[in-house]
Amino acid sequence: MWFITHIALGGALGTWIKRPIWLIVILALSSHLLLDMIPHWDYTTIFRWESLAIVDTLSGILLIALMMQRNRHRTACFLGGIFSALPDLEGLLIHYGYLSRYYFPSHIRPFPHGSSEMFGGILVQVLIVLVSLFVTMREKRD
Repeated sequence: MWFITHIALGGALGTWIKRPIWLIVILALSSHLLLDMIPHWDYTTIFRWESLAIVDTLSGILLIALMMQRNRHRTACFLGGIFSALPDLEGLLIHYGYLSRYYFPSHIRPFPHGSSEMFGGILVQVLIVLVSLFVTMREKRD
């Protein structure tokens, strides 16, 4: 899954759960595993994917800022989003030579990492982001 998809679902989880923080962290990390199992399309399968990773990361940062601005549970939203997306930093650390292998369970073979063709794989991620935004935006800000 893309960074923005993990950010969106994690932010929604944090907003919905609110407290305790340890539960948000555990569920956000678990959501990363579950999202990776859903058939999706990863841009890392194409040549010169780095520019898409930059756009994805910046979009995720903007999205979590918007989500935090729109609800009163900012810390929970932020932590949910960050911890849900955090395992994907592993891929960048490997790409740039700071790690030699994957450690997060859904990034290690033979974990069932879902894959699909491009259109359907992007569509499922857009739907997850939209539902996550809906959940987050329903929270009223004080």
